[in-house]
Amino acid sequence: MRGMILAFLTLLAALETDAPSDAPRGLLVREPAASDGFTVIAPLDSTKVHLVDMDGEVVHTWETGLAPGGATELTPHGTLLRCGREDDTPIFHGGGLGGHVRELAWNGDVLWSYELHGADRQAHHDLELLPNGNLLLIAWEHHSREEAVARGRDEDAVGDEGFWTDVVLEIEPTRPRGGRVVWEWRSWDHLVQDRDPRKPGFGSIPESAGRIDVNGDHRDRPALTDAERERLERLEAEMEALGYTGGAKKERPTKEERQRAAERKRDPDWLHTNAVAYHPALDLIVLSTPRLNELWVIDHSTTTAEARGSTGGRRGRGGELLWRWGNPRVHGAGTDDDRRLFFQHDPRWLSAGADDGADAPRLLVFNNGGGRKVGDHSTVEELVLPFDAETGFEAPAPGVPFGPARPTWTYRDPPEFYSGFISGAERLPNGNTLICEGAEGRVFEVTRAGDVVWDFRHELGGDVNDPGRGGHAPPLALFRAQRVPRNLPGIPSDLAGAADEHGGDESAADAPRGLRLRTPAAFDGYTLFGPLSSTKVHLVDMDGEVVHTWETGRPPGEAHYLLPSGHLLRSAREDDNPVFRGGGIGGHVQEFSWDGELVWHYELHGAEATQHHDLHPLENGNVLLIAWEAKSRAEAIAAGRDEDAVGDEGLWPCHVLEVEPTPPKGGKVVWEWHAWDHLVQDRDPSKPNFGAIPDHPGRIDVNGDHRERPPMTDAERERLEELEAEMEALGYTGGSKKKRLTKEERKRAAERKRRPDWLHLNSVALHPTLDLLALSSPRMNEVWVIDRSTTTEEARGSTGGRWGKGGDLLWRFGNPRLYGAGTDDDRRFFYQHDPEWLTEADGAPPGELRLLVFNNGGGRPGGDRSTVEEYVLPFDPETGFLREDGAPFGPDAPAWTYEDRDRFYSGFISGAQRLPNGNTLICEGDDGRFFEVTRSGEIVWEFLNPFGGEVKDGGPGGNAPKHAVFRATRLAPDHPGLRGRLGE
Repeated sequence: MRGMILAFLTLLAALETDAPSDAPRGLLVREPAASDGFTVIAPLDSTKVHLVDMDGEVVHTWETGLAPGGATELTPHGTLLRCGREDDTPIFHGGGLGGHVRELAWNGDVLWSYELHGADRQAHHDLELLPNGNLLLIAWEHHSREEAVARGRDEDAVGDEGFWTDVVLEIEPTRPRGGRVVWEWRSWDHLVQDRDPRKPGFGSIPESAGRIDVNGDHRDRPALTDAERERLERLEAEMEALGYTGGAKKERPTKEERQRAAERKRDPDWLHTNAVAYHPALDLIVLSTPRLNELWVIDHSTTTAEARGSTGGRRGRGGELLWRWGNPRVHGAGTDDDRRLFFQHDPRWLSAGADDGADAPRLLVFNNGGGRKVGDHSTVEELVLPFDAETGFEAPAPGVPFGPARPTWTYRDPPEFYSGFISGAERLPNGNTLICEGAEGRVFEVTRAGDVVWDFRHELGGDVNDPGRGGHAPPLALFRAQRVPRNLPGIPSDLAGAADEHGGDESAADAPRGLRLRTPAAFDGYTLFGPLSSTKVHLVDMDGEVVHTWETGRPPGEAHYLLPSGHLLRSAREDDNPVFRGGGIGGHVQEFSWDGELVWHYELHGAEATQHHDLHPLENGNVLLIAWEAKSRAEAIAAGRDEDAVGDEGLWPCHVLEVEPTPPKGGKVVWEWHAWDHLVQDRDPSKPNFGAIPDHPGRIDVNGDHRERPPMTDAERERLEELEAEMEALGYTGGSKKKRLTKEERKRAAERKRRPDWLHLNSVALHPTLDLLALSSPRMNEVWVIDRSTTTEEARGSTGGRWGKGGDLLWRFGNPRLYGAGTDDDRRFFYQHDPEWLTEADGAPPGELRLLVFNNGGGRPGGDRSTVEEYVLPFDPETGFLREDGAPFGPDAPAWTYEDRDRFYSGFISGAQRLPNGNTLICEGDDGRFFEVTRSGEIVWEFLNPFGGEVKDGGPGGNAPKHAVFRATRLAPDHPGLRGRLGE
């Protein structure tokens, strides 16, 4: 127990010595070698978060309304995530206390909030945004003194407050408030003890390295002497009076009461996990537990049930620790002399380094360093983990520490560099490391050689005078700092500006909009586009100058085309739709002459069906359209849809129509295909379309979008009722506008309400010679090909047409899990858009069938990033598509890919076009950036859309960014629709 006295003395000393030094404040160093950007500063004694530039000037401030409970970070989407503190919690009062999560827009509006605080669980310290949009949180979980002792905890090492173990939760947000727990890992499930064979978890500590010794924090401490026990009583009384130990505030106890309480009171926060970080490619989570002075790695690929045990998941070991490092004494593999970490913080995954050629994962960690035998000093250390891509972590023999033996890189500068608590480090794109010396409120950047190239000591904060239950933080203290690029989405372009003479790369969002680049290698022509927040469609030349504009009178329903006649064909939005209110909503098809006269208008919107997203003009003058059609909840359930996965709005499956225009208004449907005619379900043999999913790859699993999601618990269902009612009141969920419901009506409606737009087809394209239609379903993360040569009657069934399969899917690609031929690990598409056929005119070899696809990439393993991919489809012109029984549809890999992880990402809309010279025109839709690349990936033309913004109300389809564009199309100078029209 002597260690407890030392711990208290250390804490008291830290509160005195971890105050900021008298060194000058503000920007102290800025060198050209620093990585350009903005730095996020969130003082612990403030409700405000600041963004500072490279000169140390505040350029933006968010008022969050919450004192920090740990991490604050800007997301890749430009929103601010904040872990905030709940002061009025009945039990948990430790350092790093959280309880609230808020997501804020640039202007400070709260986009989402989530609360987890109370007598059973309390969020604390850290959070991590996952590629799928969910959030990882750390939380304390309370166990009574009796429960702790029953699990093998020494009675003298657990007090009246019991035990606070840690859990990791994955939260699926339900905006604007709340969330659903979709996965969890509990340290309580993985304890080991060697004190009592009658109690759970009994075993040898060295032989149980994947488990947590429930007495590992104190087993080597000698018993207290009488003098030490007396000193402990006094210290605990002082700490109680100062509010630093846990427990509800109460009247000051008598000396006798304090002595009795001190005898049994122990710090319940024995792990104090202070960081969580996710490796997207390997599906691994790293945790930092400073009280045990260890880093742990666990497997996120498990289910929640598997995470409770020791089997299952990608690595086969369930929720046990796959790797641990820093203090091998706690798993029986060393002594205190072998300790390497000292109250560490902020482990971060790094990509493999080029210097050793290893594919092994790397970690960067801030090693705070209090209590080192050579004297207190902090270090930042980089570790290469002992890992094999096939077999996973190399487990040492019992009693042997996990590797590595030492870091591959270390930054140290004793005694100048020391922070006994909080703090963190971040590897920057240029290879430098940004370090937050938290107790000092100092943020500085060092090179690999250890040279300081940027040094800033802030003078912000101080507006929170009451420290709350988390204890007193030194003035100016920072939990962490974050460097973000200038072109991060959400940062206004006028603020981002161009990189200055100090260095840093200029990027698309940094520069004025318009033409950015033109080289002789670009394909000459004109570019057609229509901003989503505008009623206008523009045609610009290669210099980015507007040569023609159409005023259409309606915002777009996404797609537009220039016809050989010189007319503009487009989809337009109907805002007053009684049922369909999803993104990409259309409802109108307009054809304008070159001079802007509306020469044809077709409407498809109402309670039964609504056109949306794309259209495709045919050579015969007809037009292909995508449309939603309404199916009631009863119809969906009758077709085999799970009752819990369909709400009162029913389902909106998609269909494809070929419309023959009858100018000036209306048209005749001459062919149609319905996804609803091609379903399969394996839940109820009494309902239509029953069968084994793998046996019907040509059909659409009516439960494929959710079949692997775990069922809701009663508590989750109750919370969903509340959230859906709130969403209904705010008007965010789809459906007709109606009178405000009573609370009871809202609860009943919320119980059955689910997202109806389960397919969300966003494009249609016809192969000009093979009569094949390519469709994109981003909700399914698949591209489908169907047979256009069928009659409408044949398209309803599974026979007939050129390829003999009626309207069944001939080929599908992107997510083979949906037809029982793979898992999520086999997924290739991530909310893709715009599959375009490539023909011989586009450079495709004769006899080959090729597709070009914009793969948006949100939620992609390895991090969000977009790619443009070209595929050679497995196709025989005589027999059709080829596939081995039970195997995924091919191909195995793209024939060509364009990516640029630093500059290229659009999470929605977007498209790509193969040009006659072999180059590819890419529309990065969310930023309105159009650029042309060669086969080798060189950018030879670049343009940033400067138009849009006059349509302020986003309507039922949502609010699009000001410059966003669904697609852009390059037209050759000899395009029939341009001849004689541009003065050439």
